[in-house]
Amino acid sequence: MSWRASTISSSAWRGSKKAMASAHLIAGGLAQLGVLLGFEVVGQVGGGHAGRLTLDHPQGRSAERPSERKTLMPLVPRDRENEVLHRISFRILRWIITVTFGLVATGLLISLNYSFKGGPLLGVAACFFVIMLAQRFMGSRIVLNSSTVTIVNPVMNYRIPYGAVSSVHGGGGGTLILATREGKEIYAVGFGGSMIDGIFKTTDKSIERIEMRIRKKRGSGQNVQTVKSFRVSWIADFCTVGALTCVVIAGIIGI
Repeated sequence: MSWRASTISSSAWRGSKKAMASAHLIAGGLAQLGVLLGFEVVGQVGGGHAGRLTLDHPQGRSAERPSERKTLMPLVPRDRENEVLHRISFRILRWIITVTFGLVATGLLISLNYSFKGGPLLGVAACFFVIMLAQRFMGSRIVLNSSTVTIVNPVMNYRIPYGAVSSVHGGGGGTLILATREGKEIYAVGFGGSMIDGIFKTTDKSIERIEMRIRKKRGSGQNVQTVKSFRVSWIADFCTVGALTCVVIAGIIGI
């Protein structure tokens, strides 16, 4: 009997210890939740205050630890420094074409293990060429940052300070044209003519966003010169090199 009693008491002691550890974990979780919600958890678990937890609003305890208060930053900034204007239809078509023709090119490359001829290589080259066009044309967009507006066209990038922009207007049919103080007009391929633009008004909305940035940021930089540079697109450049390589190999081995 004494052995059974000691076993039962030992089991009860272990059970109470596990319950106490669980209570401490719950209390710690409530404390973290209270901090996130703007409350403080007061009290103890164990001892003379077992299981008693109280949530106090920090207004009643503002004088105790002012240095420990934390300010939560907003999840979404109200004014984004970098903003990309890109038609949704262009984004969708860009990746649909890339994935589809990429799978076709992969199948043609696998077929070369059974018959190494120039025909499948020309098919791979054609797939790479289509992917390159989709990445360059459908990837055209307008980028607004803190001091410049950048027009990303299929081949060239045009980086224009806000102070160098004289006007932004639509050229009809959903097109977008940016005029500079140097007398140049830059056509944004990413907002070229579209039959459905009359419904969604993507060009008009983009013009409003650009004009808003120009009004706010016109005096942010001293340089008013447009910078023109070649556009780097890693997928498009890889496909261009791959297409040329396949054409050369197909010409050597013959169709």
